[in-house]
Amino acid sequence: MMGNGVVGGIVAVIIAVAVVVIASRKRQGSDGSDDSVKVQRMGISAGRARLEIKSVALAFVAGFGCLYAIYAVAARDEIYYLCGNFKQGVSYASVVRQLETSSLSGYLKKDTGDRVVHSSMFHLHAVKCTIRFDANQDVTRSVYSVGW
Repeated sequence: MMGNGVVGGIVAVIIAVAVVVIASRKRQGSDGSDDSVKVQRMGISAGRARLEIKSVALAFVAGFGCLYAIYAVAARDEIYYLCGNFKQGVSYASVVRQLETSSLSGYLKKDTGDRVVHSSMFHLHAVKCTIRFDANQDVTRSVYSVGW
């Protein structure tokens, strides 16, 4: 499941990239010719205009990187703290109910239903919590791990 904030961040990045692409295309002019004459009339050199476009593009990439880092840390914390809730003897229904509250991560039933893996796409499923159940559908152990 993706939270509304994640979707909003992705939409913002897509819009930012579109603005940079449109700005770089306008730089060439509508007839395909170089706009250095037009830019010089405005009092800005062509090199300066390219530098400004590159700066804007770099700012958007840096902003996306910061946004991704914030959500990645939040997803890791979500997995870590939920994994801490699953002590020996907790029922399968309680585990699923708690995992359904997560907004930046998801879970999969593995094997024959005796194992649930809670992970996040932000970390390419490398940060995970593996929860094992006994025949009575109670937790036998939960392990938080990082790595494939």
